[in-house]
Amino acid sequence: MSILGAMLLHCCANPSARLHLRDLAGRLDIDPANLSKELRRLEIEGLFRSEVSGRHKHFQLNREYPLFAELRSIVSKTIGAPSLIAQSLKKMEGIEDAYLYGASNQLDAASDIDVLVIGARPGEALAAAMRKIERQLGREVSCVKGPRPCCSESTTYGGSKVLFRTKIAVFGKTVSKLFPTF
Repeated sequence: MSILGAMLLHCCANPSARLHLRDLAGRLDIDPANLSKELRRLEIEGLFRSEVSGRHKHFQLNREYPLFAELRSIVSKTIGAPSLIAQSLKKMEGIEDAYLYGASNQLDAASDIDVLVIGARPGEALAAAMRKIERQLGREVSCVKGPRPCCSESTTYGGSKVLFRTKIAVFGKTVSKLFPTF
């Protein structure tokens, strides 16, 4: 993923976060000098703003940027949580479908991302993939595995009650063409 893509992904998932350059570079595993150039360019364009506090300069998305809502929507649909999860799950055998459910349907940085995975149990590979996504988004990802649910509005997986009234399909036969890969 490009520097710009990684920055937008992290910052759109955490729009109120104020981060120091080195902190952001560390979270994204990006060279601070290259990140600084990109942030400077985006600050001139108005997408990011900075604030100096003592000897430290903190950056954050400019929520008053005229295209902020549109940009956040585009990032979510192309390189956001659904796309990242779909790309990770494509690499694993035995997974039939996956859904985001509950509060994860909202672009709320305070909520965790709830994922229901249907099919074979890939175990540690799935856990490792979800940890990687957590680092990329800066948000907790809770993953529940189980068989295909019946047609009810809720079911229980490993002691967790999963409500299906609000769900987003992110992987499987019905959504294979919904999210582009980059």
